[in-house]
Amino acid sequence: MYKVLIVDDEYYIRQRLRTCIDWEQEGFSIGGLAQNATEAFNLLSDGSFRLAVIDISMPQKDGLTLIRELYENQIDTKIIILSGYGTFEYAQKAITFGVTEYLLKPLDEDELLTSIRKIKKHLDKEQKSYLMNQERCHSNYLLNLIQKNTYFKTILTNQPLPIFNLRSLEHSLADYDLKIGFPYRIMVFDLESKYMQSLSFENLRLYQSIIGNVVSELAQNFFRFVHASDIYSHGVLIFACENDQSPELLSHLDSLVKQTKAILNLDICLGCSDVFSLSLEELNAQYHYALRAYVQSNLQKRSYVVFDSAKQSTSLSFSVDMILEKIKVLVSSKDESGLCDAMDELFMRLEQDAFSFFSLDQTLFKLITNCSLGLDTDLGLPDDFSFLLGYKELLFTGYDLHYIKQIILQRFLSILTAKHAPSGTKDMLIDDAIAFINEHYTQYDMNLGLISKNLLISPSYLSTVFKKTTGISINQYITKLRMEKAQDYLKNNQLTLTDIAQKIGYNDSFYFSKVFKRYFGVSPSVYRN
Repeated sequence: MYKVLIVDDEYYIRQRLRTCIDWEQEGFSIGGLAQNATEAFNLLSDGSFRLAVIDISMPQKDGLTLIRELYENQIDTKIIILSGYGTFEYAQKAITFGVTEYLLKPLDEDELLTSIRKIKKHLDKEQKSYLMNQERCHSNYLLNLIQKNTYFKTILTNQPLPIFNLRSLEHSLADYDLKIGFPYRIMVFDLESKYMQSLSFENLRLYQSIIGNVVSELAQNFFRFVHASDIYSHGVLIFACENDQSPELLSHLDSLVKQTKAILNLDICLGCSDVFSLSLEELNAQYHYALRAYVQSNLQKRSYVVFDSAKQSTSLSFSVDMILEKIKVLVSSKDESGLCDAMDELFMRLEQDAFSFFSLDQTLFKLITNCSLGLDTDLGLPDDFSFLLGYKELLFTGYDLHYIKQIILQRFLSILTAKHAPSGTKDMLIDDAIAFINEHYTQYDMNLGLISKNLLISPSYLSTVFKKTTGISINQYITKLRMEKAQDYLKNNQLTLTDIAQKIGYNDSFYFSKVFKRYFGVSPSVYRN
């Protein structure tokens, strides 16, 4: 329905115009009645009225004056003039101000109907064009956003940069107003770990998006920056700075954290790199440092940490080394109770002491190594135990030490209690993977990488063992589980295909239908019938 305003100084004419035709049947609704030009201008100024029926002859300010004011103020409203003057001069003036229709009094209802139907066609055409333009703009925005995210996730990664494409990637920095050789910093930020572990996947991604928007909005007061995200869905700001900006920087970071907390009532952690001269290699390297500063901020419950290479000691304290050696002996003797106590002692020390990231990394690596060296060699596990080193990915994602301790301890306890070496340990890994899939199959990003990251197992090792043990790949198992759940949901006629798709981990109902038909040979709709 398009809103109509009727403007006439005579009460009975306003009422007749309101009731002489069925406006709603023609696609219009009467949004207001005005008895003079001033009142009409105030109502039309908000832009919600798409049509105004205006009497030319009104006291104080006539209809042509009102129409001229609307024209000069660029208020886009279709206009029908009602006039008792059948002169060409009035019609000519009205046309110069964009009047659509010109009707003479006494009013002929058929002429009014003809006019509004003509206007309705114009409005429909404009509306369709507007919606198409909006859709095109939105599509372009999404495409640019996807391209931007893809571009920066290629650079903001722990993987080596693609050497064959370095020149093209560096050239594209200018598209985001990043200037080679100029001084910059990188900031990585996200929710505190307690939210990472308590929120569902969908809510976590929603909150991360909100946090990103709020921080980037607030940061405009302090920095000139590019807003991106990394492979962990952390927010990333790449901002221009000066070499002597450090004292001012801390004040800005403090304000960012406090203002975000005041707006959203959520705690965030923030890691910042040192100043660097922009190049593609430096951007990648400094992102690593900012990410590690974010990890320190998260683990040490500090609002922000600025990376300082001078303080990144990798030496372990004597007491930590002693605990690590004790853990090695306890694993060798298969003392489960002692191992649990020693792990508690080690991680309590790590939480209490402000370790640098590199010192923490070395401690956890040595923990894994010591545990592996203390195990029997007949357990059928990879010699280098690299499949257990996924703790670093968990740190980068945002999980805290308590969560990582549970994962590492659970893995080694399962190895110690494996009843049928060497296959028993592998079977336990598969059981854990299946349990994780069964619990989280509704997540859109459920895949081999997510499972291996949460189980501290290398993707290639888990993939090989899973298929060898079960006879199908992990992706095939996920699809099988989802399709079986879809069968059950299709028995409920109140659930739409979109509802079912979302319940089993697909954010696209068309893709769900395609997978379902490929799996069962019929579409979900046919299967339901």
